[in-house]
Amino acid sequence: MNRLAHFILTAFLFVSSVWVFGVTKALAQSPVAPSFRRLELGEVMPSGWIKAQMERDLREGFAGHLDELAPEVQSDIFVSGRNTPAKPNVTAAGGEESWWNGESEGNWRTGYIMMAYLSGDEEAKRNADVYVAHILQAQDKDGYIGICGPQLRFSTSPLNGELWTQACILRGLLAYYELTGKALIP
Repeated sequence: MNRLAHFILTAFLFVSSVWVFGVTKALAQSPVAPSFRRLELGEVMPSGWIKAQMERDLREGFAGHLDELAPEVQSDIFVSGRNTPAKPNVTAAGGEESWWNGESEGNWRTGYIMMAYLSGDEEAKRNADVYVAHILQAQDKDGYIGICGPQLRFSTSPLNGELWTQACILRGLLAYYELTGKALIP
């Protein structure tokens, strides 16, 4: 890293820490209680037209049928389709960009899980339950949930999106836990 970039980064971190410290101190000394609080996922439930739209999307729209429209989301990359030296889950782009299916599947399943439980659609909730159980049964003994077999994990290649795909699927598992309260330990 060149000296100018190092200086700018150091200055930014210093100013940020001073600001955070000042805000924290001011909040601690404030006689006024905060006006807002964080809402938990599912604390506010959809109703009316938006709930109807969510239900329609699950039954007739892409939310419930993306696996029929985009083969990437049905590659089962977090379980049986994991990347291994003998079987890379390569997309149409090819090469080392074998994380695309994980991003697609993880993001879709995250949205599906949230939509199923927020809309209250019983069939979609059952499908979400089955999918979460499927992912958790494939979790490795060391806790790993991801797109790579043991030989390919945590590559330093700039094209590696393994950690990003883990974020995509773990958001869904976190949402599932927050919406259901069901323990995710198999």
